[in-house]
This record gives sequence, structure tokens and C-alpha cells, in this order.
Amino acid sequence: MTTEDLKHIVIKLDEIYQSGNYSFLKKECAKFLQSYPDNYEILNCLAVAEKNLGFLDEAILIHEENIRLSPDNHLAYANLANIYRDEGHLQKSLLFYKHSIERNPTIDSYNNLGNAFEALGKYAEAAKCFLYCVEKDPSYQSAQFNLANRYRSSENYEKAIKHYDLAPNISKSNIYALECLYYLEKFEHFEGRFQDIVSDGVSDALTGCLSSHYSYYRGIDDISSFCPNPLDFIFHCNLIEEGVLDTKMIDDIKNSDNRLNLDFKNQNLLKNGQQSAGNVFLLNDSILSNFKNVILEKIIQYKEKFKNSDNSLIADWPIDHGLSGWFIEMESNGSLETHIHKTGWLSGSIYLDIPKKINSNDGNIFFTLDGANYPKPNNLKKDFPKKIFDLKLGDMVMFPSSLFHGTIPFQSKHKRKCFAFDFFDNKKKLT
Repeated sequence: MTTEDLKHIVIKLDEIYQSGNYSFLKKECAKFLQSYPDNYEILNCLAVAEKNLGFLDEAILIHEENIRLSPDNHLAYANLANIYRDEGHLQKSLLFYKHSIERNPTIDSYNNLGNAFEALGKYAEAAKCFLYCVEKDPSYQSAQFNLANRYRSSENYEKAIKHYDLAPNISKSNIYALECLYYLEKFEHFEGRFQDIVSDGVSDALTGCLSSHYSYYRGIDDISSFCPNPLDFIFHCNLIEEGVLDTKMIDDIKNSDNRLNLDFKNQNLLKNGQQSAGNVFLLNDSILSNFKNVILEKIIQYKEKFKNSDNSLIADWPIDHGLSGWFIEMESNGSLETHIHKTGWLSGSIYLDIPKKINSNDGNIFFTLDGANYPKPNNLKKDFPKKIFDLKLGDMVMFPSSLFHGTIPFQSKHKRKCFAFDFFDNKKKLT
């Protein structure tokens, strides 16, 4: 085969990748590697196929072989970094992004490095990377979106809106800018943009949350169809009492962080606590794989329980879906501030360690329509509704990702440990 033939092969493989048919991509790569066994572009396509098929260990081995064959291959370093980031091995991820930049300092590389800093909670370093990218290329929408997220997180909402509007091809930009308008209490602009979003058929967790909050204190009908009355869609059960898990299985799950040497990170919402990084379901581990199946079965039960509902949560249930999971642990006086899961569809938590309670609500989870310091009138004469769930070992709680939730502080010498998860729409998930 000629160089021209190889060029056409790589173009074909890229087309297959863009189509999302990763099984076929893997098959075609294997075929072409018979003629070009050391070609880094074909090997890279094979690794990408393995990753998207869920075979991360195989993808890592291919990228490592690619680096051995071509030590200056910046793509292999970047793709390895992507896998380590997704798995939650953040320090490894950061190291390989830096290796990629040393070999080819592209704006893609700096954008990825910024995402790694963001995941590690190094926000100033992340912002510098995103700023560098947009200064080099103002049309680079991924970096514009990431920079906007930085400004939004630091409550610089005007700047955030400006940069979201410079990333119109990223689906979440308009919705996140909507939230910024809400924080700024620019309600006329908020209502106009919201109506445009609804008219476009957009329905997700953040629009549902904003609509529930706004409609409740304004005393108007809920604008979003995602899940009006989300407090009525909470599912609570105990997996031990149902015979789905036993204390031995819970101990095995609980000890996964030590067994797998997971990286933990601090996050702003957690007081006296930390959470595991990345999506633990991407790791090759039989205990977590079985646990994932348990959760998926309960998610099916959730949908069945609410099957007669006419909201988008149930009616537009994602066909192409995914599941991400992470551990959260808290020390004494620990708590989790009210928040939603913006990129989720259905969220939940399973309780692996519950300290003995001194007060009746210690360590319990609560749900409300109000949170995240959303604006409301000082003269509001009604309280936002709230539900508290009493928790014990083996409890599972599932709820729409649009619903504000948090935890009540507790006092104990023992840690409170739970496993949180998001069932999400793959087509709407940001990468």
C-alpha cells in the first residue's frame, strides 16, 4: 500500500469514529494493522475504540505501546491523560497532559490541561489555561465554555454570559447563561431566554430546577416540562431489607477506595469531607461492576414506579444513557450544601456507613426547591417546601437530578460514607 492509501485509511477510520460505531471501528483497525502494525494513527483509533467500548485497560496498553513506538507522539500522551482523568487518577492525568504539551503545545492540549487543573480544584491554574486558549483562538468554543464555567463558579456572571454566548455550538451554553441571568435577577431577559429554550424543546435538569424555583416563589405555572413537582418523585428503599445487598457486600463496596487506590478531591460544597475523583464505574473491578448492575436494576424499578407520569423525566427517558458514580465521605460536623446534578437525569445515593445519631436528623438527606443561593424576594411570605429522609445502613434514595438536596451536619467519631451516582443522557452529556 502507498502513502496515499494510508491517508485514505485514516480518513475512513475517522469517519467511522464520528459515526459512533466503535465495534466496527475496532474491527477495521485490526484489519488495517495487519498491513501497518506500527502506524500510530491506526493504533490511536484502535485505542479510542477500546475506550469507548469500555475496555479502558486495553486502551491504556495500546497508548503505552504507541508511546514506545513513537515517543514524540503527543496524541498518545493526551489520550492516556483523558483515560486517567475519566478514571479519577487525576495526578497521572495531569502528568500526561504536560507530556503532551511538551511535545506539541496546541490549544487543545492547554484546554485539556485546564480541565485537569479544574478537576483537582486548582481553579486559578485552570483559568489561566482557558484564557490562554481563547486569546490564541477566540473561536475555540470548548475553551470559551470552560472559561465561562470558571467565571460562573466565581460568581462573575456578566463575564460568564459573555463567554457562554461565544460558545453557541455547545448545547449547555445557553442554559448555563440562563442561570447566570437568574443570579443577576435580570428577570425580563431571563424569561425571554427561557421561553426560547423551551420553544426549542430543551428539557433537562437545570431548566427544570430553575423553573421549579422561579414558578414557586412567583406563584405561576412551571415553565419546564422536565419534572414539575419534583418532591413527589423521590424513591426511598433499603437494599439490605430487600435482600439485594448484605453487610459483607456493603463492606466490599465501601473498601473499594483503598483496594483501587482511588484519588480523592475536595469540593466547594463539601464541609469536612471529600469525594472520589472521576467515574469509578470505568475501572475494571468485579465488585463495582456487580454494584453497577444493582443500581441499574433499581433505576428500572424507578421508571416503572412513575411510568404513568407525563413529565419529560419519564416520557423522554434516555435511550442512549450512561451511569457515573463516586464515593463521598465526611468527618464529624460534615455536611453537603444544597445543589443539583446539572448534567444528570436521575440521581441517587446509597449509604455505606451511617454514624450513630445524637440528634434525630443527624446526617440525614433533605430535599427542597430552594438552594444554591438562588435569588428570591426579601418579603416572600411562604417557605419553600422541604422533605427530610431518615437514613440507615443500606438505604438507597433516587430523585430527579433537577431537585435541590443536601445533608444535615452530624457529630461522631465515625465517618459517614455514601456512594452517589448519576444516570445521564449520553446525547446531552458534556465531555
